[in-house]
Amino acid sequence: MCRMRRWIPVALLLAACSGEERPTPAATGDAHSHDHDAHAHAPRYGGVLVELGDHEAQVELALDGESGTLTAYLWDGHVEEAVRSDMKSLRISLITGRDPLEIDLWPVTDPLTGEKAGDTSRFEATVERLKGAIAFDGILGDVTLRGRQYRGKAFEYREDEEHE
Repeated sequence: MCRMRRWIPVALLLAACSGEERPTPAATGDAHSHDHDAHAHAPRYGGVLVELGDHEAQVELALDGESGTLTAYLWDGHVEEAVRSDMKSLRISLITGRDPLEIDLWPVTDPLTGEKAGDTSRFEATVERLKGAIAFDGILGDVTLRGRQYRGKAFEYREDEEHE
């Protein structure tokens, strides 16, 4: 018992000097706390991630500049699991120069995953004006995932840059 009492102050001192203090989820009232500077997710297909809600879901936008094909992949908040949606299309407003461009991305059928229109995590469209594009700004239209609707999320697409 006497030995244990000597270790308690040492343990407290080591804990106090262990580095940067971070609030615990219980202290912040957040059961799933994130330090956004230290907690980033990588896009699976080399695109740009657009966060929906408070880290509830992500939309990855990936452009094949050679063909002008823009693909949207729907992910959970950690970009670990694809999230299927019953959306008929995904509208995106793009700014690729002087004139804005409204495009609809359509559901992609994938026999390997069983995804089909009305039950898919991937939407895409081929747009002539996107051929050769490496950067544009845009706004996602309504996105419905897991019964929740997200509206009007702005994003920047920049090729060859690191994206959060």
